[in-house]
Amino acid sequence: MSSLSLPKKSDITLYIAVIYYIVFSFISDEAMMAKEWRFVYGIPWRAYMVCRVVIMAYAVFSIIEEEDTIRRVVFILLAILSFIGGWDIIFLMLALSGRSMKEWMQISLGAGLTMLGFTMVCAATGLIGISGHDGKHFAFGMVNRTNFAFAVLFFIISYTVIRSGRLMYHEYVILYIIMIATYYHIRAKNAAVCMFAFVTLCMAAQLYDRFFARSGINAFCGALQKYCLDYTFIWAYAVYRVVVYCRGYLRSLIPQIPKLRTFVYRLDVGNDMLRLPLTLFGRYINENGNRTGGKYYIIDSFFANTPVTKGILYFIVIMTIFTYFMIQARQKKDRTIYFAFMVMALFSITDVGVTSMAYNFIAALPFAIWDITVDKQSDSRL
Repeated sequence: MSSLSLPKKSDITLYIAVIYYIVFSFISDEAMMAKEWRFVYGIPWRAYMVCRVVIMAYAVFSIIEEEDTIRRVVFILLAILSFIGGWDIIFLMLALSGRSMKEWMQISLGAGLTMLGFTMVCAATGLIGISGHDGKHFAFGMVNRTNFAFAVLFFIISYTVIRSGRLMYHEYVILYIIMIATYYHIRAKNAAVCMFAFVTLCMAAQLYDRFFARSGINAFCGALQKYCLDYTFIWAYAVYRVVVYCRGYLRSLIPQIPKLRTFVYRLDVGNDMLRLPLTLFGRYINENGNRTGGKYYIIDSFFANTPVTKGILYFIVIMTIFTYFMIQARQKKDRTIYFAFMVMALFSITDVGVTSMAYNFIAALPFAIWDITVDKQSDSRL
C-alpha cells in the first residue's frame, strides 16, 4: 500500500468524528457487541450523536467553501433533503467534498480493518458469541455470517482502489486465497460472486494494459461504458424487477437447484415490499431476523428495501449520485472505481448494505478530490 498521507490540521476533527462513526456503526450494525454489550447505547451512543453533528457541520463548511455555483446549489438542496430525511451518508459525502480521496480511503480502511480484527479477537476469546444472532452459523463474531463476508468484500475493494488496481502477482494470489477461505467458512454466495468478479476484472484490465492494449478495442469499451455501463445501477434495478416478476419460474427450478430456495424467498419478500405505496421520506418496517417460530423477515435487496424504508427521494438521489460517480470514473479513466461500482450494483440485488458506512467507504466519495492515480509509464507491477 502506498504511504499514508496525513490529514490537514483543519480536518483532524472531521476524521476523528468519522472514525468514531465507523467504529460505532460497526459495533451497532455488523458485530455482536450491540446484542451482547448493552452499554453501547449509553455514553458511546451520545458520542456517536455528537460525531453526526460534527459531520453535518463540516458538510455546511464544504457548501460555504464551494466555489462552483451549480455545485453549491446542488449541495444546498442535498443538505436540506438530508436534514429532513436523516440521510447521514449524504452529509458525509458533502463533508468530504474538496478533500483527499486517498486520505479518506486509507484512514477509513484502517478503522474498518481494526474493528474487524477486534471483533474476531473478542469472538475467539469468548467476549462475544462467535456465531451469528441465530447461534448456529459460524460468523467470527458478526451479526450473521454474511456480514463477515460483506466486510471482506468491501475491504478488498477499498484496498484495491487505494492501489488503483495495480497489484503484483502475489497480491492477486493472496486475494484469491482470502476469497476461497471466506467462502469455505461462510458460504455467502453473493459476496463470493462479487469478490471474484471485482478481483478478476481488475486483474484482466491490468493484463490487458500490459499485453493486449489496442486503440480500436479501447474505443469500443469507451462507447460501451458511455452508452450502457455508466448506468449499471439503473440496469441492475431493472434486472431485479424482472427477476422478482419471474420468481414463480425460479421457484419451479428449486427441486433441481436447491440453492435457489433462499434467493427465491428473498424475491418473495422483495415483491411484498415493491407492492407497498412509496413515500417521500420512507417508513419504518419491522424486520425480524431471528428464526423463531418459523418467522424470518429480512428485506435483503437494496432495490426493494431502500425505496420503502428510506423513501423514494433518497433512492433517486443515491442512484443519481452513484451514476454520476461512474461517469466521473470513466472520464478520469479510473477503471478500478468503475469496476467497484459495477460490482456494488450487482451486490445491491441481494443485499441492502451498499450504503453502510461500517465497511463500504467508497460510497462516500463522489465529491472528493480525485487523487488516486497511476503513472502507467513507470508502473512495473503484474
